[in-house]
Amino acid sequence: MKASPHRSCERGSALITAAVAAAVLAIMVSGIMSYIGSEHVFNIRSHRWTQALHLAEGGIEIGFAELNYQVFRGRNYPSSARGWTSLGGGTYTKTVSNWVDTAGNVVGTISITLSGISSLSPPPTSPYILAVGTCATTPRGPTISRAVKVRLQPSTKFPVAMMSLNKLDLNGNNVYTDSFDSSDPTKSTNGRYDSAKKQANGDIASNDTVTNSVDIGNADIYGTASTG
Repeated sequence: MKASPHRSCERGSALITAAVAAAVLAIMVSGIMSYIGSEHVFNIRSHRWTQALHLAEGGIEIGFAELNYQVFRGRNYPSSARGWTSLGGGTYTKTVSNWVDTAGNVVGTISITLSGISSLSPPPTSPYILAVGTCATTPRGPTISRAVKVRLQPSTKFPVAMMSLNKLDLNGNNVYTDSFDSSDPTKSTNGRYDSAKKQANGDIASNDTVTNSVDIGNADIYGTASTG
């Protein structure tokens, strides 16, 4: 018995169609998998980009702590005991390697540079903090680093020496207000208050607007008195 040529052609066409469909499906699956993989990498790199900024901001906080508690308050230069290296000219660097998150995973490295610390008395008036955060691992691309630079400016914590919401009564003995400038040796001693070098700007104020809202009495005010 002989096979029908017509049926053989049909079988051959079906095989070709199946092969083409399989090839198209394979291409589609490959494209989808490639897209998913690329999206995964992009998401990771975006996350690393944000992490690098957080690391840099953490470095700024480390620099702030060193300046506030050691340089300004303790009158100490950044030292090797706390991980700092002097580059000369009032510049110091510190590197914190293998910074970990709360889960114990290594996030990256922080490099901090303090500059403008050439003197402790008077203390530096405009030091810089430069922090660079670098992520530990970054897939398919260069390592991600981000930097934050901060310049510190001197400022007063309070607009006046004494401030009252209502009436301000200074009646009493030996009441006085004045000020000093820690950055000027003629207005302070070793950056600290010296009553022999007291200055004006020891202002007082009341937020009240009624008559006699500030009663100075026999107090000595080296500054101005304001109301309202």
